[in-house]
Amino acid sequence: MKSVLVIDDNLEIRENTAEILDLAGYKILQQKMEKEVWRLL
Repeated sequence: MKSVLVIDDNLEIRENTAEILDLAGYKILQQKMEKEVWRLL
């Protein structure tokens, strides 16, 4: 299973994008755009 990291400050956009990708079979990680995001990359 492929993973996708969804990054956006807007919670609604982040959740909607994650839901669509989840339905397409991806493992989803979500994160608000902050300095700590760079640690995940």
